Amino acid sequence: MKALSLLAAAALASCQALPADFLSLEARAIVVDDAEGDLAGIGEEDVELTGYGVHAAIMTGIVDVVAGIDQREFETNDTPELDIGLRKRLFGLWKLDTYIEANWRYGVDLETQTASEDYFGYNVGFGALLDIDGTYFLNFRAMYDSTSIDVAAGSVDVEGLIGTVGLGIKL
Repeated sequence: MKALSLLAAAALASCQALPADFLSLEARAIVVDDAEGDLAGIGEEDVELTGYGVHAAIMTGIVDVVAGIDQREFETNDTPELDIGLRKRLFGLWKLDTYIEANWRYGVDLETQTASEDYFGYNVGFGALLDIDGTYFLNFRAMYDSTSIDVAAGSVDVEGLIGTVGLGIKL
């Protein structure tokens, strides 16, 4: 019975083998921004979001663990931001791999009207990895992005769609 259990475990493991490229590094930037928030206390208005950073992914046959460091800017106030999440690759076609992704974000020392605040946020969405050759790739993402920032009048939510483009290398 023990041998049968080991054989079943080996068969299941072989179905989800690790890819040849186990780790990737990527430079990424926000290129599309459609976010809104009530930063001035006068109602919903467009909020200009920009950002760029470096991200890494540990790629497995089941799910990828992604993490990164960004410099994020809300209007004219910028802050360093850490994020960690999961990416599930869905299907590949030619040199294109599609995926869904969810990330938790933590920003440090964002200057608000009254103080310097830390904040939390998340983003969820989908994207595609396009192989340029066996080593380099492009990453295109469309994400719903949400951030909750504490200000003097309470909490402000900045929400909307962002698009990012990244250039990466597989190791």
